[in-house]
Amino acid sequence: MNKKYRCRKIAQFFILFAIFLFLPAIVLAQTWDCYAPQPGHPTSAEKTAFINEMKVYAQEAEATYGTPAAALLAMACNESGYGFTRIAIYANNYFGWKWYSSEAAGGRSYWTLTCQPPSDPNNKYVVFANRRDCVLFVAMKLATMPIYKDDTDLYKADIANGVDVVVAVNTWVEGVQASGYNPSYSWVVITEKMLNNYMTPSYTYSPTYNLYKYSPVIVDQTAPSVAFTAPANGATVSGTVALSATASDNVGVTKVEFYSAGGSYLIGTDTTAPYSMNWATSGCVPDGPQTLVAKAYDAAGNFGSNTITVTVNNNGDTTPPTVNITSPANGATVSGTVTINATATDNVGVTKVEFYSAGGGYLIGTDTTAPYSINWATKGNVPDGPQTLVAKAYDAAGNVGAKSITVTVQNADTTPPTVNITSPANGATVRGTVTISATATDNVGVTKVEFYSAGGGYLIGTDTTAPYSINWATKGCVPNGSQTLVVKAYDAAGNIGTKSITVTVKN
Repeated sequence: MNKKYRCRKIAQFFILFAIFLFLPAIVLAQTWDCYAPQPGHPTSAEKTAFINEMKVYAQEAEATYGTPAAALLAMACNESGYGFTRIAIYANNYFGWKWYSSEAAGGRSYWTLTCQPPSDPNNKYVVFANRRDCVLFVAMKLATMPIYKDDTDLYKADIANGVDVVVAVNTWVEGVQASGYNPSYSWVVITEKMLNNYMTPSYTYSPTYNLYKYSPVIVDQTAPSVAFTAPANGATVSGTVALSATASDNVGVTKVEFYSAGGSYLIGTDTTAPYSMNWATSGCVPDGPQTLVAKAYDAAGNFGSNTITVTVNNNGDTTPPTVNITSPANGATVSGTVTINATATDNVGVTKVEFYSAGGGYLIGTDTTAPYSINWATKGNVPDGPQTLVAKAYDAAGNVGAKSITVTVQNADTTPPTVNITSPANGATVRGTVTISATATDNVGVTKVEFYSAGGGYLIGTDTTAPYSINWATKGCVPNGSQTLVVKAYDAAGNIGTKSITVTVKN
């Protein structure tokens, strides 16, 4: 065999090998619909395996947030093809939860569905660490986001009041759909069929394959209540101090622990009421502020806590520091990350300045050197509305000086875009294919502009980039006569601005 023939044979071998290796992937890509499960999946066994794993996370989610486990399972089956859609496989995303920002996604990244059609403009999906991460995140959002919170609160109330679980879960599904989770009522129909029979979705309830049986999750989630009765919050103490607290629980209190040093040092435990403990400070605890914590536990491991601050003064200095908040100004409106600045002086020396929000209920942070300042992240952490900020200055003897101001937090975008139709002119007579053009602006940013005819009853099309325009075919499609054109501009917060004009179609 000559060298030329041998080379030709080797080349033929590698060509055949490449075809054998890559042809299945090419055929799969051509037959796998963008939103559908991977061809050949799921099998009956894969459906059952999916439910057996996901039910653990769904029930944990209901126990934690109150979102119905049964509905979460049905939604995951429906929206991820039992874990076999591209989004599920490559992003661990089982609910089609889209990515809008790192902050909204809890710091998570995104995966892009490149085959997604232009009619569904946002093809970025949140990437989750695993299935549990996905279920708990979505359950949390459906329990806490303002547009869904009422639906989840109603479900919890229905279960508490003895409403049948099928009725309670279906009411929740229909509620979140109406609140905006999915624009199509067919989603409700499919989800409720999944709830009846996840193996073969049906209007008929299956005793074996229904998902309703995974709700409700009944656990003791009620933490005990505990409160210090002595010493008083803000008191100055010395020597041996008697600590006492009251505690109660819906089932029963098992123990109360008393801590100093902000909860890092256990002074002791009392298992019977009245709950009390002696705290030796002289020679053991330095003079200055001390945060005392009482924690009450029940048999389920739930615990409630109460915190007070006292000043240990076994040596003499009783003059508190003087402190002022220099910015923001009292009465100011703030948003995003706010720098809080303060000045503080003392007859001996300032050891630290603490900055609080919620009227002193939440410690933002501490600065130990002048100039005293802290950054306060409000967006996504602090509800819009009035907030009382408190600065507390401490000296070495534990004396405390405080100053408070009130500011208004405003992070929500409630401003709708402004939109205008630039052509055709209002009152114009049009025929054939008409180009409708519009301008749109927003205080944050315009996400899309929709163009409608029939007074808003018929969507002509959508444009996501400026300049915004669409072609409107009237001939043979639109009857002659008056037509009201409507343009709607949207921003990322869901605010909508509209503009309408009237034209006369004459073909």
